[in-house]
Amino acid sequence: MRDHLERFSVAGGNVMFLSGNTCYRGVEIGDRKLSKIGNDGFWERQNPSRNPAETTGVNWSAGQWSKRIPRRGYRVERPSHWIFDGTGLQRYDVFGEKEGIIGYEADAAEYVRDPEGYPQTTGTNGTPPEFTILATADLSKWRDRAGMATMGIFQRGPGIVMAAGTTGWGQGLKRSRGYVHRITKNLVDRLR
Repeated sequence: MRDHLERFSVAGGNVMFLSGNTCYRGVEIGDRKLSKIGNDGFWERQNPSRNPAETTGVNWSAGQWSKRIPRRGYRVERPSHWIFDGTGLQRYDVFGEKEGIIGYEADAAEYVRDPEGYPQTTGTNGTPPEFTILATADLSKWRDRAGMATMGIFQRGPGIVMAAGTTGWGQGLKRSRGYVHRITKNLVDRLR
């Protein structure tokens, strides 16, 4: 499935991962049934050369919370990117906090800050070097597993791949308006 998806984007197809914890475990597809293969980390242990970030741009887990989830949103890092068109969001504005879009698990690309303070991927841990980090969430105080979350985008051939990097993106789509709705609309309009 991953091979097919990657060939699709190399051929010019666009892909949106409006989720988190994507490509973490292998599954077997049987007659009308999906079955998980193995326990945590099985896919990475069995396929060390197939890091999930090679497909999505991000890795699990940047943050994990198993209790009641505190409401968190993303902090805008690159407001001039077309993904934020029509939102009015400025650099360091937070969106999706009221809806709690940072879900119980979040994904991230490893990054450092450039001299102007913009996050730049290190290109390590499977993330393509051209992955552009659009928004971040600091989860360093999370109890279960601390880290960061990143939302970003990159090109694979002529195809565009976008990763929301959170299992809670859908929380922001429950309403018919708002920042998450507008960002998703921008994605759908551009990538269809």
